Amino acid sequence: MRSTTAGPEFTAWTEALFKRIGPYPAGFLTDTPKQGTRMLGCQCSVCGYRVRVSRKWLAAAGPPICPTDRIAMKEAA
Repeated sequence: MRSTTAGPEFTAWTEALFKRIGPYPAGFLTDTPKQGTRMLGCQCSVCGYRVRVSRKWLAAAGPPICPTDRIAMKEAA
C-alpha cells in the first residue's frame, strides 16, 4: 500500500474539529504557479557564453558585449 485513506474514526474526529474551528477566515488558498523569468537570454555566437538581460536594457543599451570575444551577443531563442 502506497497511500492511506481516512478511516471512519479519523473522519468523525475531523468533522467534529472542523465544526468547532469554523471556516477558514482568510478565504481559499490557491496553488497558482510562480511567474517565469522576464529576463531575455543572450548568447555569444563564437564561444557560447550566455547571459540574461531585461527587455528594458536590451532596448536602451543594446545587446551585451561578450567579455571574451568583445563582440555583441545575439538574443538566444
